[in-house]
Amino acid sequence: MDDTTIISDSKDKLEKLISMCHSFFKINNIQANIQKYELIKINAKEKEDLNIEGVKIKKVNDEEGNRYLGFYFEYNNKRSIYKRKIKEIVDKAAKIMRFKMLTEKQVTAVWNMVNLPSSLPNYIMYDKDLIGLKNIYDLQSEMLSKNIIYYANSCSELSLLFDIQMRNLQLKYWTSYCLGEHGEVLTLGNNSYLGDALKILKENNLTICDPEIVDGRNYSIKGGNIKIEDIFTPLEYKKWKTSLKK
Repeated sequence: MDDTTIISDSKDKLEKLISMCHSFFKINNIQANIQKYELIKINAKEKEDLNIEGVKIKKVNDEEGNRYLGFYFEYNNKRSIYKRKIKEIVDKAAKIMRFKMLTEKQVTAVWNMVNLPSSLPNYIMYDKDLIGLKNIYDLQSEMLSKNIIYYANSCSELSLLFDIQMRNLQLKYWTSYCLGEHGEVLTLGNNSYLGDALKILKENNLTICDPEIVDGRNYSIKGGNIKIEDIFTPLEYKKWKTSLKK
């Protein structure tokens, strides 16, 4: 698997996040090598060592600064290293391009990083017959749908958690609809990855349930002839459902 990075503002919170990650690894049958864990501290007031399952995690703060995802930082968070690194990168590029002919790869890099983003309309960049780039939002939607499908159809423990969360969402929003098909009734930002994912997928006309294709394999609640949601308008139902519950 790819590397995992955990960021926290205290040792206690970091240990809780690591414990959550280990639980996730266990559910998905992922092996994590604790011996390879590394720790970077920034302005840390706590002097205690970080120990995980009896293993002391090595601190890898570099006196010259650490680099992560293209950003440099020091253990004391001084800004001077940022300015110094930016100057070094600019000076190095200027020396390469100043007194000699650029190679084909260097010209391509300059074009892609400087001219291309500032001059080409999106439709030229995304058209498959032209540059053929993939829209990052479409890629995120694709990744989200794959994660949910894997979540729902994985091993018994993970798929059971999926079923429980689907039922809990129905109770929370007090709806008999299958939320895999009717994600529009959900709202974003309620600390539910599954709920947020279904809402976003629905906004992009993507659903994970289709009772017309696979009969009986959706999450709608059976029983009765008329759904309460069908009696009211969506706005009325949203306004009154709390009172109706009582």
